[in-house]
Amino acid sequence: MRFILDNNLSYRLAAALDLLQKDHEVKALRDLFAPNARDEIWLPELTESGDDWIVITGDLGKKDKNRQVWLRCGLRVFFLLPAWTSGGHSMNDIASRLMRYWDRICSFALQNPPGACFSLSINGKIKRVRR
Repeated sequence: MRFILDNNLSYRLAAALDLLQKDHEVKALRDLFAPNARDEIWLPELTESGDDWIVITGDLGKKDKNRQVWLRCGLRVFFLLPAWTSGGHSMNDIASRLMRYWDRICSFALQNPPGACFSLSINGKIKRVRR
């Protein structure tokens, strides 16, 4: 599986995750697209690439129009709930939590078809996001 971390997560976090786990590739959005690429542009391009990308993002709380772009993209998406990015957690804490939950994230991704979307709480609870 190939994972891509959205711009609201550090590219350094993507690089660290890529190094720390051996079974899957992890890239930052800016590794593949312009740093200011809009969701409406890069999500369809990633979908059309034919690769089995899984997106990790903190964009769950965005405007309804943008949320629909995410839900229609056809990719497996893990939405980090707001506590991840606005809870005052250090990058080290975020990285260690993602690594702690990594096997569960991968398991959910493998067990669900493309287009499945999930929320991930700061405590590791994963829930299916309904369209």
